[in-house]
Amino acid sequence: MFSYEVDGSKSWYPDSVSRTFARLCRKAGLRQGARLHDLRHYVATHLLASGVDVRTVAGRLGHRNASTTLNVYSHFLAEADRDAANVLGKIFDDAVAGAVKPPGDDDAEPCEEPEPPEAGS
Repeated sequence: MFSYEVDGSKSWYPDSVSRTFARLCRKAGLRQGARLHDLRHYVATHLLASGVDVRTVAGRLGHRNASTTLNVYSHFLAEADRDAANVLGKIFDDAVAGAVKPPGDDDAEPCEEPEPPEAGS
């Protein structure tokens, strides 16, 4: 419930928030028909895309469990997972090509292939 009164004794009209949001959207040049719920999805998606922990996003959305957030935004997370897989693939490709040294090992020599065991061993 929204109220201008500190004690919440006098509530706003039920559509006050929606009307105010619509007016702000018009001033900002956003598409007509944008809903507060659309803003909620926009914020959640962008927080997740920015790397904010899903538990933190869940808390901001008022979800009791992060699993609820994951269920609602799983379509977005699948896309982010593909991006992460592509990044990891490049890291592995670079490591195999000898282009990347282990972290903190600036003098490391490229890995050499192990010699095969001697016959009869």
